[in-house]
Amino acid sequence: MKRFKREEPLRYEFAKPLDVSFYISRLRGEQSQSSRGKGVIRNISPGGLRLESTLDLPKDKEVEITFELDIAGHTIQPIGCIVWKEKSYDRTMYGVDFVSNEYEQNIIRALKDYPKNRNS
Repeated sequence: MKRFKREEPLRYEFAKPLDVSFYISRLRGEQSQSSRGKGVIRNISPGGLRLESTLDLPKDKEVEITFELDIAGHTIQPIGCIVWKEKSYDRTMYGVDFVSNEYEQNIIRALKDYPKNRNS
């Protein structure tokens, strides 16, 4: 079952999904660095994001994923855990919660700078 954080004051829905690369950075409590995966971000908030990818990632609190985002020239590398996943044809949607609130201000700043005309 999906868990939504609708109470968050800012959730930005991209009309054109934002390309992202990511890797598994922690597995069962130990540092790791898997090969890079590709996907798109459907929406983002200061506390998490919705990822779409062709990869089948584990939904496990023991797995942390580091994202490499570029939003309006702001490079952000939040770390998150998958809290839900939903398979759809050849793609899988993931709900990701960031493990720390240290990314919040950077994400808000980047979204404020995100050009409105790029979202069409």
